[in-house]
Amino acid sequence: MNIKDLAKLSFSNLRRTKIRSFLTGLGVTIGIGALVSMVAFGVGMQKNITDSFKKNDLFTNIFVTPAKIDMSSGPGRIASAFSDDLRKSEIPVLDDSAVEKIRHIPGVKEAFPEVSLAAIIKIGTRKVKTRIKGIPVSMGKYPPFDKLTAGSFFSSDTSLRLILKRSLLYKLKFRLKSDLKTGRLTAIDSLKNFISVDPDTLIETKAQIITSVIDIHKISGSGKSALLGIFSSPPVKEIKTPVRISAILDKSTGFGSSFGADAYMPINALNKIPHLGFNSVWEILGTAGRKKGFESLTVKVNEINDVESVCAKIDSMGFGTMSIINQLDEMKRGFIVFDTILGAIGAVALLVAALGIINTMLMSILERTKEIGIIKAIGGSEGEVKLIFIIEACTIGFFGGIFGIGLGWLVTKIAGVIGNFYITKQGGDAMDLFHIPWWLILGAMAFAVLISLISGLFPAARAARTNPVEALRRE
Repeated sequence: MNIKDLAKLSFSNLRRTKIRSFLTGLGVTIGIGALVSMVAFGVGMQKNITDSFKKNDLFTNIFVTPAKIDMSSGPGRIASAFSDDLRKSEIPVLDDSAVEKIRHIPGVKEAFPEVSLAAIIKIGTRKVKTRIKGIPVSMGKYPPFDKLTAGSFFSSDTSLRLILKRSLLYKLKFRLKSDLKTGRLTAIDSLKNFISVDPDTLIETKAQIITSVIDIHKISGSGKSALLGIFSSPPVKEIKTPVRISAILDKSTGFGSSFGADAYMPINALNKIPHLGFNSVWEILGTAGRKKGFESLTVKVNEINDVESVCAKIDSMGFGTMSIINQLDEMKRGFIVFDTILGAIGAVALLVAALGIINTMLMSILERTKEIGIIKAIGGSEGEVKLIFIIEACTIGFFGGIFGIGLGWLVTKIAGVIGNFYITKQGGDAMDLFHIPWWLILGAMAFAVLISLISGLFPAARAARTNPVEALRRE
């Protein structure tokens, strides 16, 4: 018998037992659907993160600190080690001269210090506590500041102007009119006192930056009486700095100088705003006795290939460096583990389907014992008998794989719509939560056929061992 005849026998048996074959194939479909949707979620999360880094040009950013930080340690050890390093007098100071040296390193196109302050931003009668970051005018040509939702970037490093992220507007209870079209913030819309505004109308709007400073006039007396006076009436007063809104930023800004900021100002203008003398944890971690320097720097290089060489040069100066590209391999390993766990969960359903295939094939052998005996009596070999059942199992796996991929795609689309509905309700951006690449489609098909093939081996071997004489005697 040739392969064509064996295939016809296999297909004819599947047609005879349509309901059983359908239910067995349905098990494979559900298993592959679960596998595809699970892995697609992990791949989608990885793609969202890497695409976000690429869009914001974060792979070419380097974060420079006054002392080296061992990121393999826990947060407590990192803070402790950082504090100890800052107390050492031999640690170089991250000052203007250091910034200038870093700017002259080959491959560096921008370097600027991390300057920020905690403040209250007030627009009209609405105000919110936030952190304002200082950035140079040159950053206007780099992502994400090269594509603003409304307005324009700073034209001067000394202008008292603000760029506000959309997330800060939500905190101020301003809802953008464009959100009505996308359905964003439908949950927050039910809250009172929200104002619907066009982003363009906010440009050039007057605002205030409210900061706190020490009021020495409130400190009176000496010794114990002065101390009691401080506790009863803190010697702090508010300073109100008038500014204007320059632009609205609709995107996440990510790594380096953008950590934790909802608003941005020209770096020199921000330095002139009166405020208390410490801004961040780096300044609190034991810098007494050392020359004053910057908390950190953000360094932007020309290309991804320049990151390693620039980091090496900065490290040789005694400073610490961190970059997304240096952590990329570890991130990939983490995603591989994540995808493997999700795939294993999805594969459980496929293993259950494999048991169904084995059961179907064994039932088929019992029902077709006489047929098997006839095939062997007329000269059919054990290998040919095996091949009949293997073709049946692989056919179930093949069609189960095709429909399983379709089911997985449908599940990811429905889950994506539901997920984005809740994300946009909370003010977030809609994203592709799931991603099904070609390698996942081909891998799922191969896995479905392979599992079906393995499941069919035992029944096929059992059928091949059937004694033709005993088989023909059976009624």
